[in-house]
Amino acid sequence: MKPVMQSVDLTPNRPLVPLPDGSRRIPLGSGEITRCIGHGGMAAVYEIWNSQLEMYRAVKIINPGSDEIVHERFQTEIKISAKLKHPNIVEIYGVGEWNKLPYIEMEKIDGVGLDEVIAKHGALPAAICTAVGIQICRALNYAHNQDCTIYGKSYHGVIHRDLKPANIMIGENGTVKLMDFGIARPADVSFHTMDGLVAGTLQYLAPEQIERKKLDMRTDLYALGLVMYEIVTGAITFPQTSFANLVTCKTKNKFIPMEAFRIAIPRRLQHVIYKCMQFDIRNRVADAAHLLKDLESIHKTITHKTPEEILAKMMADGGGKKVVLVARKRFPWKTTCVGCLAAAGVAAGLHFGVLKKVHFQTSNAAIPAPPAPDSNPAAKSLVSAIVASPVPNGSAPSGVFKKGQSGKRSAVPPSKESEKPKDAVVALTGQKPGLTSRGPATVADSMKNLYGAADLLDIIEKESAKKNWPIVLSLFDALSPDQARSDQAIVFKIRALDGAGMGAGLDEFLRQTTLNDGEIHLAKAKVCLHKGDYSGCRKCLDKSLNTAHPFIEYSVLKREVLYCMALCVTAQFEANPTEPAYKEALDAWWQLRSVLHSDPGHEYNKKAAEELQRIGKKMQKG
Repeated sequence: MKPVMQSVDLTPNRPLVPLPDGSRRIPLGSGEITRCIGHGGMAAVYEIWNSQLEMYRAVKIINPGSDEIVHERFQTEIKISAKLKHPNIVEIYGVGEWNKLPYIEMEKIDGVGLDEVIAKHGALPAAICTAVGIQICRALNYAHNQDCTIYGKSYHGVIHRDLKPANIMIGENGTVKLMDFGIARPADVSFHTMDGLVAGTLQYLAPEQIERKKLDMRTDLYALGLVMYEIVTGAITFPQTSFANLVTCKTKNKFIPMEAFRIAIPRRLQHVIYKCMQFDIRNRVADAAHLLKDLESIHKTITHKTPEEILAKMMADGGGKKVVLVARKRFPWKTTCVGCLAAAGVAAGLHFGVLKKVHFQTSNAAIPAPPAPDSNPAAKSLVSAIVASPVPNGSAPSGVFKKGQSGKRSAVPPSKESEKPKDAVVALTGQKPGLTSRGPATVADSMKNLYGAADLLDIIEKESAKKNWPIVLSLFDALSPDQARSDQAIVFKIRALDGAGMGAGLDEFLRQTTLNDGEIHLAKAKVCLHKGDYSGCRKCLDKSLNTAHPFIEYSVLKREVLYCMALCVTAQFEANPTEPAYKEALDAWWQLRSVLHSDPGHEYNKKAAEELQRIGKKMQKG
């Protein structure tokens, strides 16, 4: 059906009329509102029922009080979208006004956004990636070669400029639709002749968009590369929310490589994704037609089913466990010999005894283990000296519960003694960290030589995996200001402070950071537990599992949260041994054991068994 284009006054000078909430069947477009599908900063989208055609449609209506730029973008979306007729592009049926607010009426997709799919399922199979990529390439190849007349001038080709998972709809029939051409531009229109702003979603902007350089069709291919990366890894390529940090990472093309994830992906697909993501526009895939040909060829090597069949099956299957991949670093085998010698030197100077048990326990999938000690005597001595040993008699990690003379357990802060610098740093550098500017630099230089790497954050991650907390803490002093403010540095510093038993330092650092991260909320919960603030502890634990946590697997985070919760409710039972408190403590420990049912030898399982027996006896005694 051809769109019925009306003359719409888009000037922003009009009375502010509140938009419908979607609960009443108000006339809108060619039908009546049945519900509100979504509401964003620019517009709201409603589902309407057209009784004459007996079909649902969608109506996008601009928000009241929107500024001139938003109105201009809305007008551009109307003019461009109405001219694009392709099976993989959302079709526009007509435009109009509701209480002097302009709207676009378009086809209603029975499906969900790609962003919702990734949020629900995490990393997706390679066949899903090629199925989505092929259909989006079809849409882009059409749009990039479409002749259109806009504002009285003829142009060849349209650049979407805001390609991202949220603008990709997957229908129940497996058809992918590209939508939201609100900031699209004709290919040969100067970047500065329209709204003059850096438009688009920050994480998916091409470098030339950030640097306000000339754009072309390959700008959309860069964004598609980021989308495909996100499909196969479940992670945003550039997750930085700060514009300054994002620009730094984009200009350095610094992101976690796909090889760092435990992922089954054909090498050809990996190569094509990297080709799209090239910083220099000249090095990217030439055009959507070439990319489409490559993806179709790769898809045929993975499955005999069509892209639509693959996606329809995914939509029909519905649920399934979310797959969360965590990047892991590879051990630098090229510097193994150098590492052995340096490790032996460090081990010889270690006299600080057994460190306290680290609270943040990460799985092998999250962080790589050090080389096997059995195959390396020098490394074996280092590991045995540095890696935290289990707390004797099955007691809890330090700073959580300690047994007093009366036999009762109470929440107490870690000792001040544990906050002193450990001899490991002195043995490595000859100085205590933080005394001079030379000390941290010497530690950093020594560790760079050890690993044959220059990125201190990578070294910090490796040393954290080995639980070398004194060295890890000393390395933070050598980070650049930008590195020290990064999300990764903040999270790893919290791990190090916690692992080294530096309770007061951890408390102070947590008060200073504003990063909203699941691990940080867990750390705050532990601090509250140490202080006896059980209500605060439980609130932080609840936030922990409902907040993004890019540096730790969900299963690991959940295990730590359940363990901390069990300790918290047990402490509450100790303080007030009532029947409800007893049942809550029992339930908490059983929840933890159910999560660890496949790992009966885990120390938390042993701890749970001991605590269930102990509090049971306590309750019987009254």
